[in-house]
Amino acid sequence: MGEPELLQALILGFIAIITTSAMAGGAAAYTFKGMAKTVGDSIDRWMKTAEERDEEAKAKNAERDARAELNIKLSEAIASQAVLRNELTVVSQNAAQMDEAVRQMGIRLTAVENEKVAAERRGDQLEVENELLKAENTQLKAERESLGQEVKELQTQVNELKEKVARLETQHPPDTTPAAAESLDHVAQLTSAGVAGELNKKPEGNDPL
Repeated sequence: MGEPELLQALILGFIAIITTSAMAGGAAAYTFKGMAKTVGDSIDRWMKTAEERDEEAKAKNAERDARAELNIKLSEAIASQAVLRNELTVVSQNAAQMDEAVRQMGIRLTAVENEKVAAERRGDQLEVENELLKAENTQLKAERESLGQEVKELQTQVNELKEKVARLETQHPPDTTPAAAESLDHVAQLTSAGVAGELNKKPEGNDPL
């Protein structure tokens, strides 16, 4: 029997007792008082038990609601944790890519620095070679000037020889045979060609950079 049915039975019984007592009177009144007290106590106990059950029900409902809310928050926390893990994975991947990019940049910077050092070395070497070429060119110019002076002196000697030959021809007529004439012409050509070649000769070597 449920609590509402029990309460209803007690109330009906109480009414029946009142009715019977009213009809019987006397000794029944005493019995009525005892039964009324018993019924009243039962109702009080039932009311207290109902309140306790209500409190327990409220407490259980509150606990259930709290657990439901806690489960919701826990689910949200788990979802947030999953999102954070995904973000952390992405950040880790980005950090790895950044580290690789920095490493590649370091390699390129090292290569550029090595190329710079090599270029500076080549520049120093070219500068040394340029200085050597300048010195060689200066030496060649000096040799050319010296050779030019020697050619001038040789030309002077040739002119003097021509004058001597002319005087000798005046004093002693030259051999006019074809062989002699050809020999003299050949000597004159060689002399003129040699002098002109020496005067026009350029020093060998490259100009300085």
